[in-house]
Amino acid sequence: MIDWRAVGAGAALALAVVVVTMVAVEVVDATVGIGAGSNWVFLFYLVALGGLAAGGRLAARRRPDAPLVHGLLAALTAYAAVAILGMVVRLTVEKGPDPVALAFNALMAASAGILGTLAAERTTR
Repeated sequence: MIDWRAVGAGAALALAVVVVTMVAVEVVDATVGIGAGSNWVFLFYLVALGGLAAGGRLAARRRPDAPLVHGLLAALTAYAAVAILGMVVRLTVEKGPDPVALAFNALMAASAGILGTLAAERTTR
């Protein structure tokens, strides 16, 4: 049985890190300017993935009897919120959704959730 409170707690943590990271990207871009070919984007992406992993770890630690599903769902729930917001923004500036990017980032979010789950299992042993 899925404990949605554990999933929600993990998703909230992951979402907080991802949103702060997205704001940081915008602030850095507005002040310094991140060029289209800049590698700084990857650093911010790693921070966001770290947040998704932390959310997965939190959810997994709250449900040690079923850590994998809770960690995975926490990361995917946070990603779903960000993806929906991103699609709304893209539609308002008259760009269509990018299904390849959505699928890739969903897989990365799922992987981060699983990584967080593995970290939680490793620390509880």
